[in-house]
Formats: sequence, C-alpha cells, structure tokens
Amino acid sequence: MSDSLAPLRTHPAFQVVADTLAAYVGIERDVVQFMEFISLCAGRMVMPINLDILSDNVTVDLHVANRLLDLRSCHIARVDTHREFRALERSKFLIEPPRPRQGDSDESLSQHPCSVVLLRGNHRILHRDITEYTARLLQSDEALPSIWRVSDLASSLPPVPSTLRIQTTQTGRDLRRFGSSFAVHRTDPSATTLAERIDSLPTRPDIKCHFRHRFQEHGPPELMMIVERVLCVLSVIRESLLNSSAKPREVLIEDYAAGRSLLTSLPLTPIDRQLSPNALITAEQLHKRLESPGVGIELPDLSQYGQRL
Repeated sequence: MSDSLAPLRTHPAFQVVADTLAAYVGIERDVVQFMEFISLCAGRMVMPINLDILSDNVTVDLHVANRLLDLRSCHIARVDTHREFRALERSKFLIEPPRPRQGDSDESLSQHPCSVVLLRGNHRILHRDITEYTARLLQSDEALPSIWRVSDLASSLPPVPSTLRIQTTQTGRDLRRFGSSFAVHRTDPSATTLAERIDSLPTRPDIKCHFRHRFQEHGPPELMMIVERVLCVLSVIRESLLNSSAKPREVLIEDYAAGRSLLTSLPLTPIDRQLSPNALITAEQLHKRLESPGVGIELPDLSQYGQRL
C-alpha cells in the first residue's frame, strides 16, 4: 500500500521542522500542526494562508494553536469584534509593542507586523467579513496576516473559499501526551530554533516555477492560490536549510510533490458544508453500526403494487 505522505516526509522542510515542532508543541507530529506552522510562516511572508479548524477536541486544538502562535507572540493579534479588527486594519496590521521596560532595545519598542489574526468566539458573520476584507494583495510595506479560527461549531456564514477548512475528526492524531504537556508551563529550547527559523524568512518573495503550466489549470482558482503559497513556503524553507544563495528563488519538483502530498492528506471540509464535528462523528458511528452484519433494516418488497400509494 502506497504512502501518500511519503513525498512530504522526505522533503527537507518536514524532516527538519516536524520533529522540532512536535517537541515544542508537546504532542506527536501530524499534518494539522504542520499546516498551522506553514500558515504562520505564510503570514510572516505576507502571503497569508487562512485556516478554519473545525475541531472534535476544541480544548486540545485551542491550546495547540495558541502554543504555535506563541512562537511569534509579538506578531499575533486576537480579535473578538468587528471594531477590534477594523482598528487593526487601520493600523496597517502593525501591532503596538507592550509597555517598555528599562533596558529594552529600540527594536523591541517598534511596531510589529502581524503574522496571524486569531478570531475568538462563535460570531455569525465576523469570520466571513474578515476573510473578505483581507482578500487582497499589498504592494506597500503593510503586513497582511493569515486568519485563523478554531472552533467545534461551523460558522453561520462560511469564510471565503480561499480558506482551508480542516476537519480534525477525520484525521488520525496521537494526543496521549497532551495532558502532561499542557498541564503546567514548560520551556523548550526548540522554541528558539523555530522562532529564529520563522524570523529568517523573507517577505513578499519572488518565487519562480518553470513547470507551473503543468498544474495551474487543474483546480479552482482560489484553491490554486493556496497551492502556490504552500509551494512558496516549502521552497523558501528548503533553501534556508540548505543555505542556498541561488537567485531567483525557484519551486522544485520536490516542493510540488511535498505540497501536493500535504494538501491532499489534510481532512478538508467543503466550503458549503455546515456540519459540525460532532454531527460528523454521529454520522460516522451510525454508518459504522448499520454496516455491521445483522444490523441493517430489511425493507419489504412492495414491487407488486407498482406505483400505487
């Protein structure tokens, strides 16, 4: 049986980042946390990848997401209302530094470009509105963050289709270490390694791809934009690991194979499906039960009556 994740596992970005990321987060590595890391990097590079994480373990996924965001704590915004988001947008997604302390450097006192906006609360239209407001490209020095939402409830109005909706109940994850990892505060040297790797990424990179014509017409345009951004992040991380000074940067076949492997292995939910994780779990259990021998309901043969009611 072929391993659909083999191209991703052999990619330098996954080989170097995945184990370090799992050590920092405190649970076994999986595609969901790796995709969150890719999205965080994409926000740093001003080419956002929005995530809508529909969770069957919302406590787990909120803790994991916030721990990942702590890698760039000064570059993260958490909003609850339209007013808070509009204020952030008016500031060109630049976050004010915390109150200065004696001995702080000038760099720590400057505004920080926002990498991710985490939406909190189950608002009816806030998620949709924010993904509409940020559906643009910037030519200036403004930031443009990835938008994250983590919930066990589907939005009343879904986000724009350029959002990856990840249904965690449909992927296998090993969460046995969650309790011990998140019970108390702990420090891990891998945090510094990951933070430095993200900080070293370029903004608005110009990425070439000489075989783009072979795949760019094989999906909806909004999905292909996500594919292109995932490929850019993977190629930039690969080049940074290899200390490559090649200019211009270029997407290689191994980047495409890894990106395709990651995106096709993610448990994605269609944008028009409004089922919550709990509804899917119930449906899967009912289907599994009805498929068991001797459980199905046998209907009587009424063919002799033709079309009569």
